[in-house]
Amino acid sequence: MYGIYVLGTAGSGKSMLTKSMEYFLTLKEIPCITVNLDPGARNLPYSPTIDVRDYITLEEVMRKYNLGPNGGLIAAIDLLINYIDSIKEEILAFDAQFAIIDTPGQMELFAFRSTGPRVISCIADEIPSSAIFLIDGLLSVESPSNFVSSLLLGLSVRLRIPLPTVYAISKVDLLSENDIEKILMWSEDADNLLNELQLRESDSSVIELSTSLCMLLQNFYAVSQLIPISSETFEGFNELIGTIEQLLLGGEERE
Repeated sequence: MYGIYVLGTAGSGKSMLTKSMEYFLTLKEIPCITVNLDPGARNLPYSPTIDVRDYITLEEVMRKYNLGPNGGLIAAIDLLINYIDSIKEEILAFDAQFAIIDTPGQMELFAFRSTGPRVISCIADEIPSSAIFLIDGLLSVESPSNFVSSLLLGLSVRLRIPLPTVYAISKVDLLSENDIEKILMWSEDADNLLNELQLRESDSSVIELSTSLCMLLQNFYAVSQLIPISSETFEGFNELIGTIEQLLLGGEERE
């Protein structure tokens, strides 16, 4: 079995991608399971095979510790570590090729606190794993500085969660072909991105900072090989799954 962690900011489409990947893999007769790690999730678009809410929920934590929604979510995610061994045992009990693991909506509470990396490490120690980091296409196309900040966030998460990572542009069914080409050009051509920054940004400090970040990201090879995907039309899914398999299987055939 191999783990695929779905990471990204709130609203980037993590849960929809989890649902669509499960459907896509099932159509290809590749056995898979889904795992929800968000104790605050209310209405998921899929039925998790394994659900952290069977162990802990945001509502229970808020009631028990007399916390509001924000404090309750922080506490619930921190308490998740108490149940990770049981969740891992559940995952290992299935005979599946992939476990698609949907992470909490508030990524900053999961990736940048100690709990998230510990949870992932606990599972990844026994299940070879990779990650998908979703870059919101609708947000990125608004401005080159948005795109640069999304890539920087992806790199920051990569430092916190050291798994082989695929970077994907989500929601491309809502973008025009020109918009998709623009984002891909930004990712492949640093000079083009820098020119766009200078043309479209009016704040000189934003231009200066974004330019420096762009060069940093280019040096770390984080601005290349982005995969445009749609959880609605399944555009890019063959390339996405193929890239994940290369990371996890090293090009070997599936058993």
